[in-house]
Amino acid sequence: MDRRGNDRLDPRRVVGYLFVAGMVLAPFLALTFSIEVGLAVMTFALAATTYLAFDALKHAQPELHSRLKLMAGINALLCIACLLILLARSR
Repeated sequence: MDRRGNDRLDPRRVVGYLFVAGMVLAPFLALTFSIEVGLAVMTFALAATTYLAFDALKHAQPELHSRLKLMAGINALLCIACLLILLARSR
């Protein structure tokens, strides 16, 4: 149950938790298993952040839209960079 008394699980909150877990776990997974595993988890976490930033545009005040778009764009570029490095390393 959340603060407002809802029993429903908010998908945005779940994505946020997955983002935090991915960012925390990626370096440890990279050191424990391989760089590719860490890159895969980091790519997923950055994709989740990009989703959250675009989703926040619907609810944010208009003066925050430019900052949110910039943040989403930067995260999307980092996500693509991680994905490209992952693809290059896995060949």
